[in-house]
Amino acid sequence: MVDAPCTGFGIIRRKPDIKWSRNLEDKAEIVSLQEKILSTASKYVKSGGVLVYSTCTIEPEENEKAVEKFIEENKDFYLEDITSFLPDTLRKESARKGYIQLYPNIDGIDGFFIARMRKRSN
Repeated sequence: MVDAPCTGFGIIRRKPDIKWSRNLEDKAEIVSLQEKILSTASKYVKSGGVLVYSTCTIEPEENEKAVEKFIEENKDFYLEDITSFLPDTLRKESARKGYIQLYPNIDGIDGFFIARMRKRSN
C-alpha cells in the first residue's frame, strides 16, 4: 500500500489555504517523489501480489498519469478491476480499468484516488 505524499488538492474544500501554499515547482517535486516511492514499494511486492496506490488529490499527474507511467515502465504489473470493492454509489467506468478518482463536487467527499495493481505471477 502506497499512500503517497501529494499536493492535497482533494481536500481543498476543508483546507482552502492549500491553493495559496502550493505552486508548480511543488507539484513537480511531489510527482518525482511519488514515482520514487511507487518504484521502491513495487520491489517488495511478491509475484501475484497486490500494490495499491492512493493520494488525496485530484491532479491527473499525481494519479492516473502516474499509475499509467508506472505500468508502462513496469510490465510485470497490471491494473486490476476494482468494481467489486466499491459500493454501488462509487462504481465508475474507471473502476474496471483498475482505478477510481473521487471528486468533492461530484461524489460529496474529499477528492481521492485509488489504483489497484497486481504483479504478474512468474
